[in-house]
Amino acid sequence: MRWKRFLSALFLSRVEGSTDLVATPAKDRREGLVRTGRTANEPRSRNGRKWSYEAQNSWPGRVLVTLLAFVAVLLVNGCAGVASTNGNSLSPVLPTITTQPTNQAVTAGQTATFTVAAAGTAPLSYQWQKNGTSIAGATSANYTTPATTMSDNGVKFAVVVGDSAGTVTSTPGTLTVTAASVAATITTQPVNQTVTAGQTATFTVVASGTAPLSYQWQKNGANIAGATSSSYTTPATTIADSGATFDVVVSNSIGNATSNLATLTASAAPLAPTITTQPVNQTVTAGQTTMFTVVASGTAPLSYQWQKTRQRRLRTAGQRSTWR
Repeated sequence: MRWKRFLSALFLSRVEGSTDLVATPAKDRREGLVRTGRTANEPRSRNGRKWSYEAQNSWPGRVLVTLLAFVAVLLVNGCAGVASTNGNSLSPVLPTITTQPTNQAVTAGQTATFTVAAAGTAPLSYQWQKNGTSIAGATSANYTTPATTMSDNGVKFAVVVGDSAGTVTSTPGTLTVTAASVAATITTQPVNQTVTAGQTATFTVVASGTAPLSYQWQKNGANIAGATSSSYTTPATTIADSGATFDVVVSNSIGNATSNLATLTASAAPLAPTITTQPVNQTVTAGQTTMFTVVASGTAPLSYQWQKTRQRRLRTAGQRSTWR
């Protein structure tokens, strides 16, 4: 090529100690252009033009020639380096993990995604593992689990990254699965209670749902201060409490549920019978009837049993016995 010949001429002129060369086209050999100094073989272009080289004895020309020669050497060395690089592939490098998989936390029924970032000689291969066992088809830089269940809680996921130089295994990421939230529901309703006035009554409820559950007992529809557990015990009852209704509202983060009403029956305390009006003596003529009467109080029903007794008084000196 033309530029190669020109550079060769420049290089030769410097080696042989000539002065600067200037290339000029010669339109016709008959013009009688004279080549002065030492020149390269006369080149000819495709269109028939000839080139001649004329030496000029000036220091700028010498500097220019030196610079051009230096550039030519750099070009030759660069081309050789490129050829050497293209002709020989780089040695493979063992992969390294730049971003490890991280722990994931989901609610049961959701999926979880683990991701890794790695460097090395392309192409890189990936194989995800669950508790040390390879997962079929999990061969990309990230892995998404199926819908999780509570049995997946605590499972560890790691990935093996490989290339032509070897493989490396990531640190595992742990999956935490929590139960799906469930609204509060009442499974056992409060039941009616019957007590004697002066006693206490206890109402109880059983509920389920996502913890924590909160409770609020009510009496006749009004909240009872401090009654916030799964059971409620009344103060000592009175007859006035008889017929009161009790219910409870159970709540969690999802919603609340209200129990059925339970009724309290308070009866009077039993009282031992007491005689308030005693029977009185009766006097009649033989053959007549008589009636004895008593008045008593106490917890109903009262029962009665009359008795007939005789007392005999012993006679002492100057007295006689009588029957009563």
